[in-house]
Amino acid sequence: MKYVEGFKRNQAVLFPQRLDEIIPEDAEVRIIDFFVDSLPLRELGFMEHHPVEDGRPMYHPGDLLKLYIYGYLNRIRTSRLLERECERNIEMMWLLKGLRPCFRTIAGFRSDHPEAFRNVFRHVVNGMNNTGLLGRKIVAIDGTKFRAVNSKKNNYNQKKIDRHLVYIDQKIDVYMAELEEGDLSDIEAKTIHTKIKHHREHRRKYKKLERQLQQSGEDQISTTDPDARSMVIHGQVVEVAYNVQTIVDDKHNLIVEYEPTNVNDRKALHGLAIKAKGLFSKNRITALADKGYHNAQQLDACAKDGIVTYVAPQDPTHSNPVPTCAYYGNLTISQSHNPTISQSLNPTIHNPTIIQSHNLSIKQSPNLKFVIIPRPYYQKQQNKLKSKI
Repeated sequence: MKYVEGFKRNQAVLFPQRLDEIIPEDAEVRIIDFFVDSLPLRELGFMEHHPVEDGRPMYHPGDLLKLYIYGYLNRIRTSRLLERECERNIEMMWLLKGLRPCFRTIAGFRSDHPEAFRNVFRHVVNGMNNTGLLGRKIVAIDGTKFRAVNSKKNNYNQKKIDRHLVYIDQKIDVYMAELEEGDLSDIEAKTIHTKIKHHREHRRKYKKLERQLQQSGEDQISTTDPDARSMVIHGQVVEVAYNVQTIVDDKHNLIVEYEPTNVNDRKALHGLAIKAKGLFSKNRITALADKGYHNAQQLDACAKDGIVTYVAPQDPTHSNPVPTCAYYGNLTISQSHNPTISQSLNPTIHNPTIIQSHNLSIKQSPNLKFVIIPRPYYQKQQNKLKSKI
């Protein structure tokens, strides 16, 4: 039985093959090359440093930008992996014309041009806006958690610092009591003195962290990655992370804006919707979001600024899935600009003044702007009225 065989590696080629012939005409790497060559790099902020005649020549910013875009599209994000791809990836060899920058040069380019990278993103969004690729009417907002380079052990709040200080004080008291007893050998006494010294150093460390926490005005600090914060990822899983908010246009599902934050989604809806409204230069837009953004203050602020919101309601926090009248009472929501304060993604609307979502009904009353009542209670009252008729 025969097998498919390749050519011999040491065989000479009569007609040498060009590197350009290996790359297909419809390869994405050709689009990257054309796109970066068409960018106004100087206006975007990449040409701040001018090459000098003396010394080793610098890499052109366009070549390093092509390297990063190719890496982002192919999930190659670290500088060391990008350096390795320059040595073995044929598409990368074609894109960079055989250049092999070291990982320090690659990492330094990104750290030296953070605003220029963001300017490239804005330039692309403006291009999509001008060519009609964006609907500019409906946007979806969501956040993505990215774990930071900071362990939970190196993230501190006041409660955690107090717990460490109490533990250290208790250990020091125990060691001092052992020394006062006087029934220790010289070696044992020296060991205890070393432990006391060690704990006192740790106590000074936590006192310093406490002062930093108070001076920052924040409720927590991270020592390795100062901007990262501890937050709930999902369920009861807590990590030190960033929350990157993203705005997506509905026409072709294209990202039009992003914002790295270190807080949860609860108070982010209004600010992001205002950004989308300013980006599209519209007086009125529609914003979609999940239940993590359901906040009465945020929804009210959006309605006042001409932003129609469709936000999934929060799940009941108690064990009874049907809230009672005693639980809600006469809870009111003030709303003057929009007949509805919040809708679920698939609401059942019976008339313009009533919206039913899950087990709740939102009803407009003549004296109150809105009254939230349990749906079973509302249906019971409706049945009584029908029976009288």
